[in-house]
Amino acid sequence: MVLVLIAGAAATLVSALALRLVRPMILPLLPDTASALSFALIETTAQLSLWFALFNLLPLPCLTGNHLLVAAMPRRRDAIRKLQPFAAVLLAVLAAIGWVTGFLAGAQRMLAGPILGE
Repeated sequence: MVLVLIAGAAATLVSALALRLVRPMILPLLPDTASALSFALIETTAQLSLWFALFNLLPLPCLTGNHLLVAAMPRRRDAIRKLQPFAAVLLAVLAAIGWVTGFLAGAQRMLAGPILGE
């Protein structure tokens, strides 16, 4: 299950990279307005893909990273499952106050360079 989790995050990052690589080939074929719209869409999708991959790797009971917790502590699987609603509320509050993006900002900047060319 851990390998599936890592493969999913890697596939998300590869799709962001693929969008960035295809962009120079597609945009010149479009009219100006469509080209600008496509550029913005590709940039936004690539950024969201990066954040999505990072966010879901957090080992919290309410995220996909939950499988990392269960793999690390298989005997506590039932206790982790019971924590899911509380972890979801806590995560929603932390996301609302901006803590999650602040926490992941370093990893996002590190990955954005090679993947998004920033």
